[in-house]
Amino acid sequence: MGEYSEDLYQISPLYLAEKIATPLLITAGYNDEVATFEHTQRLDYVLNKLKIPFEHVYYHNTGHGHPTWQGDIHENVIIDDFIRRTLGLELLDLSTQPDNVQAALVKDLTVAADTFYANDLVDRDERKAFEYYQRAAASNHHQALYKLALAKLNAREKLYPIDEIIRLLNQAAGQGSADAAYFLATAYLFNDRFNSNPSLVRQTMLKFPDDNEDSSGKLIGMLFKCLYPSASETAQSCAEAFAMIPAQSRKSHDPLIRQMIARLITSQQLTESEIATILNSYHAITTSNIDAELVEAGRLVTQANGNDAYQTEVRKLNIGDRLGVKFTVSAGEFFVQADEQLGVVVQWLGVSEDGTTRVLKNMLFNGSPKQLNYFNYWGATFEIGAYDATFKAIKLVIRDVHNQPKLEHLFQVD
Repeated sequence: MGEYSEDLYQISPLYLAEKIATPLLITAGYNDEVATFEHTQRLDYVLNKLKIPFEHVYYHNTGHGHPTWQGDIHENVIIDDFIRRTLGLELLDLSTQPDNVQAALVKDLTVAADTFYANDLVDRDERKAFEYYQRAAASNHHQALYKLALAKLNAREKLYPIDEIIRLLNQAAGQGSADAAYFLATAYLFNDRFNSNPSLVRQTMLKFPDDNEDSSGKLIGMLFKCLYPSASETAQSCAEAFAMIPAQSRKSHDPLIRQMIARLITSQQLTESEIATILNSYHAITTSNIDAELVEAGRLVTQANGNDAYQTEVRKLNIGDRLGVKFTVSAGEFFVQADEQLGVVVQWLGVSEDGTTRVLKNMLFNGSPKQLNYFNYWGATFEIGAYDATFKAIKLVIRDVHNQPKLEHLFQVD
C-alpha cells in the first residue's frame, strides 16, 4: 500500500516483531487486496517462530472490509471481548441493561456464536461458540436460550443430555419464543431422541402464540392429529386436512411436511389409498412401484475446486464427517406420466451393538422422470454428530411409498 521505501523496514511490525510485548489481536480477510493476506501470514509465521503469544481471527470470503453485517458484528464482539480481557475489565452484565439494549447485545453475542458454530466466515470453533451462547443465555433472553438449546442438540464435541436441551427449549418457549415452542413440538413428533409422548406434544402446543394468522402452529396441530388421531377422528381426516393446507404454508414449511409424509409412510398408520391422496395432493407423486440402485457412496471430502468427492477407504468415521450417496430411481415395470413424480423415503438409521436401529433422519424425496433424465441420479447426505457417533454403524435405507426397502447401504462408525 503506497510507494515502496526502504525506510518502511524501520517501522514494519514484521521486522520489529521481537519487540512486541503487549497483548496482540490480528484480524484479517483472506481475500484482502489492499493489504494482502500474505503480509498477515508472514507476521503470523514470525510471531509463532519467536513464540510470542497472540490471538487471531481470519475471515474467509472477506477482503479489506466485511461484505455483510454479520462479519462486522462478529469482529466487533471479538475486539470488545479482547480489550476487556486484556485490560481486566468486567464483562457487561446483560441482566442490568434496559430491554432494548439487552436485546441488541444478545443479538450481537448470538451472531458471534453462530459464526463460530456453523458458518463459512471463520473456522469452526465450538468452544468459542458455546462461550458466547452461554453469555447471551445468562440474560434469560428467549432467543439466546433457544439458540443455546439448538447448539447443544447439534454439538460435535460433546453429547449433551436430552433433558437439558428440553429444559432450555421449554424455558425459551415459556419466555415467549414461538420458534422454541414450534421446534420442541416437532422434535417430539419426529426426533427419536425426544420422548414422543402425545401429552408432551399437547403441553408444548399450549405455548404456541395465540395468533389466528400463524401458519406454523396450525400446521403442527394438523400433523399432531394425523399422527395421534382421537377416537372421533379417522385416518381419512388426516388426508383431507392435508389437502386443505394453503400452498404458501406448504412452501414455507416444506421440510416439515416432507418429514411428516415420510413418518406417515414408515409408521403405516394410513391405508394405501389415504397415502395416495396425500402424495397426490403434495406433489402429484405416483404410487407406482419403483426400483432404486446405488451409484456411489462414501465419506464426502471437499476438494480444492469446491466440489465434493466420495472417499470409500475403510477408516473410523469421525464426528463432523459427512456421508453421501448417489442413487438412481426408476418406475420399475410401470409407465409414469410426464406430469407425475416418483417418490422415495430416505432413512438414516443408527445401528446399535445389539443390531437394533433408531431413526436419525427420515425424509421424503421426490422428482419427475424427466428430471432424472437430466440429472441421472438423486443424492442424499448425512453429517455425523456426537449422538450419531454413539452407534456402531450408520445405515441408509431407501424405501418406496409402500414402505418397502429398495436399497440399503451400511457405513461403519467404528
